Amino acid sequence: MLEFRNVTFQYDVEDFNIIDDLSFTVEPEEFISIIGISGCGKSTIAGILAAKNRGYTGRITLGGVPLSEVAETDLMKHVVLVRHNSYLFKGTVEENLRMAEPDATKEEMEAVLQKVNLLGFLQTQNGLQTELLEKAGNLSGGQCQRLVIARALLRSDSAVYIFDEAASNIDVESEELIMNVIHELAKTKTVLLISRSVCRISSTDTLLLPLIFDTSSTHIADCNRKKEQHTVFWLPPQIKNEACQKQYQIFHFCRCQIIDH
Repeated sequence: MLEFRNVTFQYDVEDFNIIDDLSFTVEPEEFISIIGISGCGKSTIAGILAAKNRGYTGRITLGGVPLSEVAETDLMKHVVLVRHNSYLFKGTVEENLRMAEPDATKEEMEAVLQKVNLLGFLQTQNGLQTELLEKAGNLSGGQCQRLVIARALLRSDSAVYIFDEAASNIDVESEELIMNVIHELAKTKTVLLISRSVCRISSTDTLLLPLIFDTSSTHIADCNRKKEQHTVFWLPPQIKNEACQKQYQIFHFCRCQIIDH
């Protein structure tokens, strides 16, 4: 179980809390979607969980153990973070996959490549020995992201997977395939899906939405509704307007109840 209790975080260059008194619980094998506009703190939550963002206050526990007491090497074994720009190194496909699991067998590597529909393409090249340029510049954006997902899937002992915009800025076919893989993974693992897009959050168990306040701390918006098994996230039009966003100083995430209509 993953638990946040009264967690607050502020970047050194900011004069306000990007995460403010956040509390939520993620049960084993629960699927959480964190939805919000750019700059509201979604990736900050991912960074805290992956030990990239230090200096938070409050309490975070993973399996009952305070996150602050978990060594970073141990944390990396239990929490997998996949970003939209996760790095692929110059070398072979096999070498990149073995970064996740050094002892992976050929069969295991080919199995995860098959799950992301990349094995067939690689077999037309040089299989696992296909050479990648720096940042996998000889693959398309969708192929790069599918390879990153395959690498994450090799971490089969990990309990928590965080996908931070993992299906953004790629072709539609790759996006659909990646989302199918994520939803399948959520049947056996704890998954946090971070996205700006509402269309990617079907089948989720829980939403984390930003509560948005203006300078006088007046509540502007916190509205979501569920209809025909598809979750719909709504915010007033002015919040989507970049010019109006500047008036908001605090983006505060909290666990929101999904209301049936």
